Amino acid sequence: MLILWFGAALASPVYPSTLTDFVGAPCAPTCSVCHSTPAGGVGTAVQPFAVALIDGGLTGGSDTATLDTALGAMDAAGTDSDGDGIADLDELGAGDDPNGGEPFCDVLTPTYGCLNQANTAPSGLAVLLGMLVLVWRRTAFR
Repeated sequence: MLILWFGAALASPVYPSTLTDFVGAPCAPTCSVCHSTPAGGVGTAVQPFAVALIDGGLTGGSDTATLDTALGAMDAAGTDSDGDGIADLDELGAGDDPNGGEPFCDVLTPTYGCLNQANTAPSGLAVLLGMLVLVWRRTAFR
């Protein structure tokens, strides 16, 4: 019994990728989606989303079968841990924290230019190099 409890309280290295695959998220969720600490740890799987997974049958450790079962139960029930009107699995699929926290991955790419033209903004180094070339040209040809 103690071994089962101990395993259920630890962060699993396979759960983030399993969650990502299940919901089609743009990146793997952070440990804080389930745990109260960024690195997980014993007794820290207390976030509302983790509680819903445990209620859905998750036993912990690295048991992806019970994770799949719990995710299926949450999907069928339309579980919304933070009460914002968006189901947890839909939030995860969008890269958002189902507990109401900050998004766990940046899915937007900064752009510039006219609307409907997705031009990636130049990097700071490219801008700096461009400015140096302009200064050099102004001073070299005087």
